[in-house]
Amino acid sequence: MLDIYYKCIMNTSLDFTDIETWQQETSFGHNIHGLHRKVANPEQRVHLIHGTGFSAGTLIPLVHLMPENWDCYISNIPGHGGSTWFDCRMPDWLALADALAESIRIEMDVANKGPVIGIGHSFGGVLTLIAASRNPDLFSRIVLLDPIMLKRSMSIMQYFIRASHLWKYTSTFKAVNNRKYKWQNIGEMKLDLTNKTLYRNFDSQVMEHFLHSASYINDQGERELSCSPRWEASIFGSFPKSLWKSVKKLSIKTDIMIAEKSFFFVRQGIEKASKKNKSIQLHEFGRSHCFPMEEPAETVEYILQLLSKA
Repeated sequence: MLDIYYKCIMNTSLDFTDIETWQQETSFGHNIHGLHRKVANPEQRVHLIHGTGFSAGTLIPLVHLMPENWDCYISNIPGHGGSTWFDCRMPDWLALADALAESIRIEMDVANKGPVIGIGHSFGGVLTLIAASRNPDLFSRIVLLDPIMLKRSMSIMQYFIRASHLWKYTSTFKAVNNRKYKWQNIGEMKLDLTNKTLYRNFDSQVMEHFLHSASYINDQGERELSCSPRWEASIFGSFPKSLWKSVKKLSIKTDIMIAEKSFFFVRQGIEKASKKNKSIQLHEFGRSHCFPMEEPAETVEYILQLLSKA
C-alpha cells in the first residue's frame, strides 16, 4: 500500500516540488513514514505531528508558510498515511510516542545535529509531549496545538469503559467506526467530506492536501482512507497511561495553544497541566479544535511569535 500511497500524493497538481518522502524502520517492528521539506542550509529544524484521522500531508500548507530556511519534517502517526502499526492491538499512547521519538532521533540525526522544535496538533500534540518528557534531549522546545489532554479522572473512566468493552457501544466509537471510508474517486470524496461539519471550514489548500495524502487508491480503484475507521475509533476509545507522569517530568519550554471552542475536557486537562508544570504556558488562539487546518496562516504566524520569545 505504501508505494500506492506515495504515488497518489506525488502525482497531483499540488505543490510538492520541495517535498520528499522518508521512512524509518523502528525497533517496534514497523515503519514510520513521513514528509520532509528539503532545505540546503537550515536555520531551524522542526518536527510536526498531525491529529487522529489526518496525515502528514495535511500539514504541508503550514510548512510552506514557515520560513524558507526551516528544515521541516512531518511524521505520519502509526496507522496513518503509510505508517504501519499492529491492527490487532489496542492503541498504546506510550508505545506510539516511543516509536515516533525513535524515528525522529534517527531520521533527523539528533545525536549529531542536536535537538529540534516539536509541533503537534490534537493527538499528535499529546504524543509530542510524551516523547519530549521521555526523551529530554530530543526537543529544544515544543508547541502543542489544542492537544488531547485527559484529566486523570477521565483516563480512569476510559480505562473501565475499555476493560468492560463498553467503549464499542459509545456514540463516538459508533460514529467513527461506521463512517464512510471509500469513494469512487477523489471528486466524490471531496464532495462528501466538504459537507461534513469536521471539514466544512478547512482552508482550501489544506483540504486538497488532506484529500490526496490521507487516502490512497485501493485494489478496486476506489479512494480509501489510509487510516481505517476501526483504528481511528480505537484511538478515540483508548486512554493515555502515565500521561500525568509525563507532564510532571517535562523539562523543556512548552507552549500550548488552546482553541476558543475546544472540547471541554481538553481545556480542563490543559489548564491542569499548566498548574502542574511551570514550564507549560497557555495561549488562547483559534476558534475550533481544528484551527491549524482552518486558519493555517494565522496559526503559523502565532507559532512564529511564540518561538521568537526566549
